[in-house]
Amino acid sequence: MNLFKDFYDLGLWIIHKLRPPIPVYIIVSRDYIKVINLENGRTASEFSERKFSTSRLLIADTIVAENFAAELLNRVCSTIQLRTRSLKVVCHPLDNELSNLSPVEKMIFTDFVFQIGGRHIRIISNEKELTVSELKSKYYA
Repeated sequence: MNLFKDFYDLGLWIIHKLRPPIPVYIIVSRDYIKVINLENGRTASEFSERKFSTSRLLIADTIVAENFAAELLNRVCSTIQLRTRSLKVVCHPLDNELSNLSPVEKMIFTDFVFQIGGRHIRIISNEKELTVSELKSKYYA
């Protein structure tokens, strides 16, 4: 039985490597996350019931933020897609008080995206939310 699981996992790994990644745009704000699947256009956004931000950090409680983002990601991508394809994520921390991200904040966001399944990660810091056409021209060309 263990050998069958090993072959199954190997097959999923091969499929995972051969299929193109799913492009996803994630906006993180104070206790709010918005996920946009750029491939099919689905969007999920919501304020979290459990707080994951503080006055100093957008993501202070990483476990709560990761679980919440994974729940929203499941709304915009099918389970089969998430199991057989990697994620190409543009993460956008959006806060009026943030101008530049410190190396520690970049590390927090990189770890956050990696834990929810992102393998190709880009973190941007703009003052406003980007449109789908801007994302596709700048980051997914």
